[in-house]
Amino acid sequence: EYYMVAAGLPDPDVLVGDRQRALAITALAFSMVQVMDIINAESEMRDLGVTLQVQVGIHSGEAIAGIIGHKRFQYDLCGDAVNTAARMCSYSEPGCINVS
Repeated sequence: EYYMVAAGLPDPDVLVGDRQRALAITALAFSMVQVMDIINAESEMRDLGVTLQVQVGIHSGEAIAGIIGHKRFQYDLCGDAVNTAARMCSYSEPGCINVS
């Protein structure tokens, strides 16, 4: 499964400036890894026999965003930056953050 996050969309005034967006998305990435570690520690303590992994990829660039669909609406992102971010994620080691 994949989860795509975009900082600064749909309102770029919420996180003003490239630095603020970069810090926000990086903080989220570290939080995702930490939460997964906590979930796995709880799973191990309860002897559930389940280990979950998260791979994180970060890339910055322009994207086109919009709502697509006729019966089932979905907010979607597309563009070179989105494709690069997906590749960064797929190249990342589990529990790590891969940044371009």
